[in-house]
Amino acid sequence: GKRINYPEELIPINTSLSITELTNQQPDTYLVNFIDADCSSCMEDLNLWTQYLNDNQELPPTFFILTGSDKHNVDFLVNDQLKFKPPLYFDDQELFDRYNKVSFIKAFRTYYIKNGVIQKVGSPLLLDGLID
Repeated sequence: GKRINYPEELIPINTSLSITELTNQQPDTYLVNFIDADCSSCMEDLNLWTQYLNDNQELPPTFFILTGSDKHNVDFLVNDQLKFKPPLYFDDQELFDRYNKVSFIKAFRTYYIKNGVIQKVGSPLLLDGLID
């Protein structure tokens, strides 16, 4: 029954929508992913996510929140190198982690949200399925 708190301070990287606008436009179900931009293997997962989302069109809308030390590197990587399409936000103050107490284990940084409440947790890239 836990809800995700989205800090208004999140910086849009590849979208013109604020996090509030984006979350208000989401359907009843969606996925949220939290990624540590200072972790190279975590950032490599963006390529895997692109492929996974392309291969699984039935997935609900998905967006990403990255935290890290350098917004400019994230912006360059996401927009110029990867041309990453799903909405992505940068959290330069680590507020998302602080508000939501995100797991330090990257397999448990994906949240399946239904009607504003976390239903399942776990990355489909790293686990066989989401965990209730």
